[in-house]
Amino acid sequence: MFIERALRAPAANTLERWYAPETAARIVDEALRRFAEERGSLSVEAGIGGAVMVRLAALTACLYRVLLSSGLTPEEARSRTAEVAWAIYHRMGFVPGAVARFAGRTPEARLRAATDLFRHFPFGPPSYDMRDVDAGAGVVAFDVRRCPVAEYFEEQGLTELCAAAFCDLDHRLAQDWSAALTREHTLARGDDRCDFRWRALRP
Repeated sequence: MFIERALRAPAANTLERWYAPETAARIVDEALRRFAEERGSLSVEAGIGGAVMVRLAALTACLYRVLLSSGLTPEEARSRTAEVAWAIYHRMGFVPGAVARFAGRTPEARLRAATDLFRHFPFGPPSYDMRDVDAGAGVVAFDVRRCPVAEYFEEQGLTELCAAAFCDLDHRLAQDWSAALTREHTLARGDDRCDFRWRALRP
């Protein structure tokens, strides 16, 4: 499938920080093999974006389990899996960030444009339930009430991996978008919402 092929190179390249190229390639191959076995059992999402994100979640879980089986501790496996996930997420966030530079004259307008694009795809309805919140001037604020990725990881008993390899990456994405993110609650950690509060950073 296209997604798996597209992810092979960035995943292997990131793993080469810790492994020889041949070993990194074998780890990715094994993760993809496990994913191929699991793919048919994944939840069916009505939205394309939600379906893509659930597949990415499953691929992440497969990679984590391969790293665990290689002898890493859970903390080490989560950390390395998160770095692979960031290599992919960074690429996903590049286009909204680049387009947003032409979407407004103020940092706030550009930040809102970037988050709006991401909320359209891949984090769009009906798979994701996001609700705008008034948090004052200069803050792009919304709550996420339903996230299929958080649901997948909960079913797998891997909520800590969800936090490390998905939720926490939003803070790094905010830096790419010249912003700061505050979030006190997440679905992955058992809360009833993810409360995103973005603030644009002045040059």
